[in-house]
Amino acid sequence: MIRWIILAVLIVVAAAAIPLAVSYLPADVAGPVPSSRFDEETGPPPQLVFDGEPTHDFGLMSEQDRGDRAWTLRNEGEGTLQLRFIEKPCTCTGVTYGEDKQSLTEGQTLEIEPGEQVDLAVAWETRDKIGEFSTYARFATNDYEHHPTLSFMVKGVITPAVVVDPPRLDFPAAPSDQESSLSAIVFSPTYPELSIESNPTSSRPGVVVPEVRPLTDEELEIFNQARLESVLGHSHGPGGPPPGHDHEEELPKVTAGYVVTVTLKPGLPLGRFSDLITLMTDHPIRPMVELPIGGQIVGPIAAMPERLYLPGVDRKQGRTVTVMLNVRNHERTTFTVRVPDALQGIVEGTVEPVSEVNASDQFRQYRLQVTIPQGARPGIHKGVLLLETDHPQAEEVKVPVEVLVRGG
Repeated sequence: MIRWIILAVLIVVAAAAIPLAVSYLPADVAGPVPSSRFDEETGPPPQLVFDGEPTHDFGLMSEQDRGDRAWTLRNEGEGTLQLRFIEKPCTCTGVTYGEDKQSLTEGQTLEIEPGEQVDLAVAWETRDKIGEFSTYARFATNDYEHHPTLSFMVKGVITPAVVVDPPRLDFPAAPSDQESSLSAIVFSPTYPELSIESNPTSSRPGVVVPEVRPLTDEELEIFNQARLESVLGHSHGPGGPPPGHDHEEELPKVTAGYVVTVTLKPGLPLGRFSDLITLMTDHPIRPMVELPIGGQIVGPIAAMPERLYLPGVDRKQGRTVTVMLNVRNHERTTFTVRVPDALQGIVEGTVEPVSEVNASDQFRQYRLQVTIPQGARPGIHKGVLLLETDHPQAEEVKVPVEVLVRGG
């Protein structure tokens, strides 16, 4: 049951993520933009004809990939057709023509004689862009009647080559003496049969243990259905097609997905930690995928908040605040508060039990009362309260304190 709950949560997170829209702006203007129109001339006119629409929707495409779309241009008029390349929006776009795919540069004119035809292709690179994508190549022609100007456009959605969802695993308070596990789903929107090696690695083998397993057929069916429903509910989901499409046809089913589970074993030192889980895949663009993990390892006694910051304490009034202490694996704990020299006369502390046991029977709670008495010396005071205990797994607990006392 827990495994299904984890899977359902991950699917909702993955399906709800919506890529950020990307707009390409001119990035490589090298000189004056060529004229957007030909001066009209006398003589037999050309006639530019091409099949299909001038906009091509490529649907889904991976980052760091390249595509191209060709249009066959025919001159069905009596005069020579002239096609001048006016502009493109960025260096990610290129234009080629002919069977040998010669490059066409901005300002260059291509001529097509009556009755002849030529293939004109717009190529694009997705690079590191994620989200909606569009680019174009704009031309001027001497077919004044039908196409004095003409733009060929390509558009679609750029998706990560491999999606890891969530992209990071955070352990906010992992007990040092117990195992803690979190999971992520890994799949490729454009490479449905992605394969992942079964031996992911971490820098702390033995205590940070990653495992990977494929989704079952039943889990894949649930995952694909949830992903499709999200796309229908939003303009597009992670790696989803652009709006206005038959989503069931445009959104390829994921035929291979994986659950990566990271388990923290007892033995990690107390405090914050971070690590990288490395996954090796057979994806031609992303052969290696990294899953960052991080969080906080807490002992059997956890203070909330972990650090105490008290700005603006009026020395005439003083102040008392509470730090909650959650204690595991001990029937009854005795605390002795030690105040460091830097906080003598500034801070006083006492600990008392809140209740015998919390509602879940997992830990007992105690209340650390920290008091700044009236008449405390003005200024900024820093130090660490030391709580000595009789807990067999935590002989002492440190609570950093910073106090700003105001008043003359």
